[in-house]
Amino acid sequence: MKVDRSFESWLEMRTFDPFTNYLDFSAFRIDLYKTTDGYLVEAVLEEADIKEYKLTVKDAELSIQFLREDEILERKVYFPESILFKPIQASLKNSIIEVRIFT
Repeated sequence: MKVDRSFESWLEMRTFDPFTNYLDFSAFRIDLYKTTDGYLVEAVLEEADIKEYKLTVKDAELSIQFLREDEILERKVYFPESILFKPIQASLKNSIIEVRIFT
């Protein structure tokens, strides 16, 4: 079985970064999964009624913004490869943004 070391090191960096954990509680939680056809990102904003969101892609960075009446909450997710020209699908349901990035 071939192990993707770049993905493993990227995941370790994200998992053990104390700032990432801090943002999970101070902004909103991000859950990230590697799937057979790409990546799945779930951005969860608990106890809020979100009507709008904005996604921005810059090379290997995905920016997710929740737009509320009085503020904008933003998180950035960095990937081990560029996602700039990859197909992306997003949906919002029950204050959870689900973003699929196909590689």
